[in-house]
Amino acid sequence: MSFSRKKFAVIPVTILLVILIISLVSAVSGQENDEWEEVERTREEIEELTQRVEELESAVLEEERKTREVAARLEEVEKRLEEAEKELELAQENLDEVRNRLGKRVRNAYINGGFSYLEMLFNSDGLGDLVLRVEYLSRIIRQDNELIAEVREVREQEEQRRQEVKRDYELVEELYQEHRERQQNLAERREEKEEMLYTAKEVLEEKLARISTRAEAPPVYGVVIDNLGAARPQHGLADAQLMYEYEVEGNITRYLALFAEFPSKVGPVRSARVHSATLAIENDVLFVYGGAHQTVRDELARMGVHSVDAMRTNGSFFRDSGRRAPHNLYVNLSTLGRVPPPDRSEIKPVQPVQEGQPGQEFSLQYNNFTRITYRYNAADNVYRRYLNGQLHRDAAGKVVEPRNIILQYADYTPDSMGRPTAELIGGGKIDFYSNGRHFRGTWRKDSLEAPTRFYYQDGTEIEIPYGKTWIQVVKAR
Repeated sequence: MSFSRKKFAVIPVTILLVILIISLVSAVSGQENDEWEEVERTREEIEELTQRVEELESAVLEEERKTREVAARLEEVEKRLEEAEKELELAQENLDEVRNRLGKRVRNAYINGGFSYLEMLFNSDGLGDLVLRVEYLSRIIRQDNELIAEVREVREQEEQRRQEVKRDYELVEELYQEHRERQQNLAERREEKEEMLYTAKEVLEEKLARISTRAEAPPVYGVVIDNLGAARPQHGLADAQLMYEYEVEGNITRYLALFAEFPSKVGPVRSARVHSATLAIENDVLFVYGGAHQTVRDELARMGVHSVDAMRTNGSFFRDSGRRAPHNLYVNLSTLGRVPPPDRSEIKPVQPVQEGQPGQEFSLQYNNFTRITYRYNAADNVYRRYLNGQLHRDAAGKVVEPRNIILQYADYTPDSMGRPTAELIGGGKIDFYSNGRHFRGTWRKDSLEAPTRFYYQDGTEIEIPYGKTWIQVVKAR
């Protein structure tokens, strides 16, 4: 037991500090992830509520349409009922008229002293006359009975029709009321969902306002990194705060990786170019490279770039025996000691201020062995980088997954050695991807020392959100 206590007592203070820093970073990272997960949950809730409101709106409109149809049917049945009532009234009038005529006939017979078969017999001129009188009387009685029966039948039919139409009217009216109630119920549910949607949007705005900015240390080293096939996988790519990729001779590309943290192995380090030095100057970093042609050295001297050449110094630069030169030169930034760690932070927004268009996936290609695809991972709010169809990992196995990507379109012109050099002073177009959104815009750099500024299409300057950013300098289209 005493041996263990003694062993722990001699742990260096620096190790304790490193452990403490790692714990703090992990805690901050975990808190950030929790906050963003909460935001994403709220966004998902808003999407679900929006969809539900739209569905309810469609349902309300459908019920309104059905209600109008039923109301039209109700009006039609009501007219039919009115017609049936009129026809029944007319049939009743006809029946009353027939009854009235028969009544008059009976009354006349009564007033005239009645009429009997005996009178008919004695008053007849003969048997033939008697037969005619009896037949005439029977015909009158039969016709009267037929007329009464016919009128009664018509009346009964009209009464039956009226009852049927009345039942139809009651059924349609009931259906109309049912649709009206359903429409009202749907409208109330829609209003309830709209209120919930409004509240959810307010909550989202509050959450975004709470986490709308992040403090970020600016990079202090800018290292030129080889990107030929023999140099892959490189060390340090996933740790770079800001990464530029640009063309050099033979359509191959190189990286200028800017670091605010100091990995112990970065590279392979390769030679300088004027456009990579230009990018180092505007970012105010120490330019780290491995050799350069004399014409480039002269240009770097003229530009006044603050730099260190790995080919002309020792110490933190070393060769990896597992690889062949010139693809095996590396730098240990943690021991380089040319620049102190950043002592300030830059406040950056969490997301773009404009809405943009969906930007979940896009691709670009510099050559047959540098085909790049970015795919948005909403869970982590990053773009995973794929190189030649494979998820891009650096030599440490870390996935390359920046939060922001800019495709900066620039003209390339040959330098004195005929090597393509990006014209980075001036302006051009950009495609900007962040937070799963795509924005078109422009870039502008007015002088060597001036920063490159990026703009939305409406001219508003883009504040690049915090987090790792990759800028792909590609030939102007």
